[in-house]
Amino acid sequence: MTTKTFRKSTASGPDGGNCVEVFPGADVVEVRDSKDRDGPVAAFTPTAWAALCTALLAGDPTDTIRPLADGGAQIRQGPTALTFTRSEWDAFLTGVGNGEFDQLQESRHTSPHLAPATR
Repeated sequence: MTTKTFRKSTASGPDGGNCVEVFPGADVVEVRDSKDRDGPVAAFTPTAWAALCTALLAGDPTDTIRPLADGGAQIRQGPTALTFTRSEWDAFLTGVGNGEFDQLQESRHTSPHLAPATR
Protein backbone atom coordinates (compact mmCIF):
# COMPACT_ATOMS: atom_id res chain seq x y z
CA MET A 1 0.00 0.00 0.00
CA THR A 2 1.39 3.37 -1.03
CA THR A 3 1.23 6.17 1.50
CA LYS A 4 0.12 9.48 0.08
CA THR A 5 1.98 12.59 1.14
CA PHE A 6 -0.53 15.38 1.50
CA ARG A 7 0.68 18.97 1.64
CA LYS A 8 -0.50 22.03 3.51
CA SER A 9 0.17 25.73 3.26
CA THR A 10 3.27 27.02 5.02
CA ALA A 11 0.87 29.43 6.78
CA SER A 12 -0.66 26.43 8.59
CA GLY A 13 0.64 25.52 12.02
CA PRO A 14 3.87 23.49 12.16
CA ASP A 15 2.32 20.65 14.15
CA GLY A 16 0.13 19.41 11.29
CA GLY A 17 -2.95 20.31 13.26
CA ASN A 18 -6.17 21.49 11.72
CA CYS A 19 -5.62 22.47 8.11
CA VAL A 20 -6.58 22.01 4.49
CA GLU A 21 -4.35 19.27 3.07
CA VAL A 22 -3.71 18.71 -0.64
CA PHE A 23 -2.32 15.67 -2.47
CA PRO A 24 -0.91 16.02 -5.99
CA GLY A 25 -1.88 12.78 -7.75
CA ALA A 26 -0.97 11.86 -11.31
CA ASP A 27 -4.36 12.85 -12.75
CA VAL A 28 -6.14 14.29 -9.75
CA VAL A 29 -5.61 16.78 -6.93
CA GLU A 30 -7.15 15.52 -3.68
CA VAL A 31 -8.17 17.74 -0.78
CA ARG A 32 -8.91 16.57 2.75
CA ASP A 33 -9.40 17.93 6.25
CA SER A 34 -6.53 17.13 8.61
CA LYS A 35 -9.03 16.81 11.46
CA ASP A 36 -10.41 13.72 9.70
CA ARG A 37 -7.57 12.18 7.69
CA ASP A 38 -9.51 8.96 7.12
CA GLY A 39 -12.63 10.89 6.15
CA PRO A 40 -13.91 12.14 2.82
CA VAL A 41 -11.66 13.54 0.10
CA ALA A 42 -12.63 16.04 -2.59
CA ALA A 43 -10.94 15.22 -5.90
CA PHE A 44 -10.25 17.71 -8.71
CA THR A 45 -8.75 17.35 -12.16
CA PRO A 46 -5.73 19.59 -12.63
CA THR A 47 -7.86 21.85 -14.83
CA ALA A 48 -10.62 22.11 -12.21
CA TRP A 49 -8.00 22.75 -9.50
CA ALA A 50 -6.49 25.57 -11.56
CA ALA A 51 -9.94 27.11 -12.08
CA LEU A 52 -10.69 26.84 -8.36
CA CYS A 53 -7.41 28.50 -7.36
CA THR A 54 -7.92 31.26 -9.94
CA ALA A 55 -11.43 31.92 -8.61
CA LEU A 56 -10.17 31.99 -5.01
CA LEU A 57 -7.45 34.49 -5.91
CA ALA A 58 -9.96 36.70 -7.71
CA GLY A 59 -12.50 36.44 -4.90
CA ASP A 60 -15.02 35.04 -7.36
CA PRO A 61 -17.82 32.79 -6.10
CA THR A 62 -17.76 29.14 -7.15
CA ASP A 63 -20.22 26.28 -6.86
CA THR A 64 -17.53 24.31 -5.05
CA ILE A 65 -16.79 26.75 -2.21
CA ARG A 66 -19.46 27.80 0.26
CA PRO A 67 -18.44 30.66 2.59
CA LEU A 68 -19.58 30.18 6.18
CA ALA A 69 -20.91 32.87 8.52
CA ASP A 70 -17.97 32.43 10.92
CA GLY A 71 -15.42 33.20 8.17
CA GLY A 72 -14.62 29.58 7.45
CA ALA A 73 -15.58 27.74 4.30
CA GLN A 74 -16.91 24.48 3.04
CA ILE A 75 -15.62 22.66 -0.03
CA ARG A 76 -18.51 20.80 -1.65
CA GLN A 77 -18.14 18.29 -4.41
CA GLY A 78 -20.94 15.83 -5.06
CA PRO A 79 -21.80 14.16 -1.75
CA THR A 80 -18.49 15.27 -0.20
CA ALA A 81 -18.45 18.30 2.07
CA LEU A 82 -15.30 19.40 3.89
CA THR A 83 -15.78 22.15 6.48
CA PHE A 84 -12.92 24.39 7.57
CA THR A 85 -12.64 26.99 10.33
CA ARG A 86 -11.69 30.57 9.60
CA SER A 87 -8.06 30.04 10.63
CA GLU A 88 -7.77 26.87 8.55
CA TRP A 89 -9.29 28.58 5.52
CA ASP A 90 -7.20 31.73 5.94
CA ALA A 91 -4.00 29.66 6.04
CA PHE A 92 -5.06 27.79 2.89
CA LEU A 93 -5.94 31.04 1.08
CA THR A 94 -2.55 32.46 2.06
CA GLY A 95 -0.88 29.43 0.49
CA VAL A 96 -2.98 29.78 -2.67
CA GLY A 97 -2.10 33.50 -2.82
CA ASN A 98 1.60 32.72 -2.40
CA GLY A 99 1.49 30.23 -5.26
CA GLU A 100 2.25 27.26 -3.02
CA PHE A 101 -0.20 25.02 -4.87
CA ASP A 102 0.43 26.27 -8.43
CA GLN A 103 2.50 23.28 -9.53
CA LEU A 104 -0.31 20.91 -8.55
CA GLN A 105 -2.30 22.24 -11.47
CA GLU A 106 0.04 20.77 -14.06
CA SER A 107 2.02 17.92 -12.58
CA ARG A 108 2.78 15.76 -9.58
CA HIS A 109 5.86 17.81 -8.72
CA THR A 110 5.61 19.47 -5.35
CA SER A 111 6.66 23.00 -4.72
CA PRO A 112 9.59 23.59 -2.35
CA HIS A 113 7.25 26.03 -0.61
CA LEU A 114 4.80 23.34 0.43
CA ALA A 115 4.99 21.99 3.92
CA PRO A 116 4.45 18.24 4.18
CA ALA A 117 1.48 17.29 6.29
CA THR A 118 2.18 14.88 9.10
CA ARG A 119 0.34 11.59 9.09
